[in-house]
Amino acid sequence: SDVYKRQVSTQSTGGWANHFTGFLKDMEAYIKAHHRTGLVFSGSGAAKSAAAAAAPAAAAAKTGPPPPPPKGSIAAAGKAAGSASGKPSTAALGGALFAELNQGGKVTSHLKKVTRDMQTHKNKALRAGGMVKAAPEKKVTKHRGIPSGTAKGPVLEGNKWVLEFLVDGGTVEIEPDIKHSIYIYGCVNTTVIVKSKVNQAQIDSSKKVSLVVQNVLATVDVVNSQSTNLQVLGKSPTISVEKCSGANIYLSKDGLATEIITAKSDAVNVAVPAGTDGDFKEAPVAEQFITRVQDDGSLKTEPVDHSD
Repeated sequence: SDVYKRQVSTQSTGGWANHFTGFLKDMEAYIKAHHRTGLVFSGSGAAKSAAAAAAPAAAAAKTGPPPPPPKGSIAAAGKAAGSASGKPSTAALGGALFAELNQGGKVTSHLKKVTRDMQTHKNKALRAGGMVKAAPEKKVTKHRGIPSGTAKGPVLEGNKWVLEFLVDGGTVEIEPDIKHSIYIYGCVNTTVIVKSKVNQAQIDSSKKVSLVVQNVLATVDVVNSQSTNLQVLGKSPTISVEKCSGANIYLSKDGLATEIITAKSDAVNVAVPAGTDGDFKEAPVAEQFITRVQDDGSLKTEPVDHSD
C-alpha cells in the first residue's frame, strides 16, 4: 500500500492517503486478533463472531421463542417421534451420510461379498426353496452327425416313398409298387420293412436304422450313416456302402451274386446263409489294402491279409 500511496500522494491528497494506509493497518491487526482463519460457521450456519452472534441474541430477547407447532401437524409428529425414540436429528443423519460418501471407494469395503453359492441363478437349491420355481429342464436327445427336423412319412412323393427324421419310430411297413423307390433320411432307431419288389432303396444320414427288402431291381445305397443293418431276402444286383461306420449286410441264398461296393467305410460285415437251420456266416470287408507296382508300371492293389 505504501507503493501506491507514494504514486498518488500530492499536496491535496497526502492526508487522505495517510489515513487510508492507517485504516488498512488497523484492519490487519483486527483480523489477526479475531479472524485468523477467516469466518468460522457453526452447524446451523451462524457465524461465531461476536458481532454476528449478538444480533440474533438481541432479536430473540425482544421477540421471544417461536410458538410450538400446532397439534397434529407433521412437524409436531416428527419432533415427538424424534424425542421419544432418542434418534439423532435429520441434519445429523444427513451429515453422517455425506461423510460416508466422501470416503470414495472405501465406502463399500465393509460390505460382505456375495459368493456363487449365494446367487440364486447359480444355485439350484436356492431356487427350489423360493416362491418362484425354475422351469424343468427339457432333455433333448441329439445324435452327432445326424440331421434333425420334423418327422415325415412314410409318404409317397411321385415315385419315391420318403421317411425323414423318424426318431424311435419303431417298425414301419411299406408295400410299394415295382416302379417306386425308398428314401430314408435322418432317421434314428427305426426299422423299415418293404414287403414287395422295388426299383431302388437308399439310407442317408441315419443311425441305427434297419432295412429289410424283398427284391431290388437296381441298387441299395447306404450313405453317411452309422450302425445300419441291411437284409435282402431276395436279390439285389448291387449294394453300395459309402462313408459309413458300422454296417451289417445279410444276403439270402438267391442273392449271393450281389456285388458289394464300399468306400471310406469301416466295420462293414457281410453275413451269408450257412446250413439249413437259418444260421449265418459273417465275414468282415477289408479296410486295409496294399498296392504294388508291376513290371509294366501298372498298380496292383490287394487287401492286407493279417493271417500270414
